[in-house]
Amino acid sequence: MFTFLIWMLAAGCASESRDGGSPSQPGTSSFEVVSRGQVPESETAEVRGSIEEAIPRVLADLGVTELPPITVYVWGDADGFAQEYGEDATDVRGFISSENWEVHALYSGQPVWRSALHEYTHLVSLARNPQILGNARWLWETVAIFESNRPPRPDESTLACISRTHVPSLDELSEHPSNIYRVGHLLGEFIVQTWSREALGTLVATTGDTFASFGISPQQFEQMWLAYLLENHDINESTVGSVENC
Repeated sequence: MFTFLIWMLAAGCASESRDGGSPSQPGTSSFEVVSRGQVPESETAEVRGSIEEAIPRVLADLGVTELPPITVYVWGDADGFAQEYGEDATDVRGFISSENWEVHALYSGQPVWRSALHEYTHLVSLARNPQILGNARWLWETVAIFESNRPPRPDESTLACISRTHVPSLDELSEHPSNIYRVGHLLGEFIVQTWSREALGTLVATTGDTFASFGISPQQFEQMWLAYLLENHDINESTVGSVENC
């Protein structure tokens, strides 16, 4: 089973319950929510409702008309979650199984629906372009972060990797993926505000090829992003711009 990491944390297999989900638009997507371990029914209901509400928007943004049936597992059992992940899951909040069309999200006492939606968005990206998996990491995470607001947009003045003369290159964001969790929302916002929400799907379809998508080089794209940030956000003038640590 191929799994893919989303983002950070951990926490407890026992009981299992199922909460069927129906798509907001018939024929577009069906899913069910399965709880494993001690997960409040209110939590699984919130996961179900949040994904159901987001389906029309996410599918429209990414240009996907339908998906295979998806199972969303909400884990209240950290040990079972880690065993399912199959590697060190100390800092993992969620992952997907691309082969089985599954979302796995860890509940540790805090609302988990944004993590589940983040992972669900990864599966929608795969439906648009299977080649996106393992490629263009910057885009893979940007789309999921922007659609789920997980993690939320940071205080841009605290970002160590952005200055008034520098933003991380797309290659750097893929090479140092912890940075994309910090700036992904800002990058997604730039794409949507400069082009459109559907531009997210266009980029996914081209595996992040900015020239094929918009007729510009990656370097031009990066400079446009910097100009957008300077015009619309409070960038710390004293920040130098670190490549590895944002």
